[in-house]
Amino acid sequence: MADIPLKSKAKRPSFFKDEASDQMMSMMLEMMTEVWVLKERVYVLEQVLDEEGLSISDKINKLEFSAEQSAELEAARGKFINTVMRSLEDNFVPRKEMQDEVDMRTEDMKTKLTTNSK
Repeated sequence: MADIPLKSKAKRPSFFKDEASDQMMSMMLEMMTEVWVLKERVYVLEQVLDEEGLSISDKINKLEFSAEQSAELEAARGKFINTVMRSLEDNFVPRKEMQDEVDMRTEDMKTKLTTNSK
């Protein structure tokens, strides 16, 4: 899988005089893009399943989550909201920097595990 750069080298678009409004606009545009990608993939998935004789729309609409599933979704929703709202924090860390730090720590742990197992 190809590495996709997480940080643009281009200047951030400016729509308004207020930087906070620009941040909100950028966040909204990114969310709209992500939501559309998901909607399109769900549509394609349903079409493929229908073609295979597995009509799932009614089952999806009638499904009720267990308490464990509801808790899992609630936790995932909280993490999602925190990730989306991160760009509005004063101590905002760009996604690329976060990924670089995770990668570095992962490599350090692998090195330590390899060294300790010898």
